[in-house]
Amino acid sequence: MAVISVRFNEKESKILKKLSSELDIDQSTVIKKSIMDTYEDLVDRQVIADFEKSASKKKTKFHSFEQILGS
Repeated sequence: MAVISVRFNEKESKILKKLSSELDIDQSTVIKKSIMDTYEDLVDRQVIADFEKSASKKKTKFHSFEQILGS
């Protein structure tokens, strides 16, 4: 496991402590969750961009609710 040192200014440190206290998790977990949330947002944006690119080329196919259920 990698160990990374991060320096926080006073304001950032207070925010980290507040989040840790409010969420009842340690500061390391707050940072890890923030990284994962940011990464998930990045992946979501890429999926959306890929979909929009495909949709603009008319390669996207939509199905009605009835078609999905086989009604």
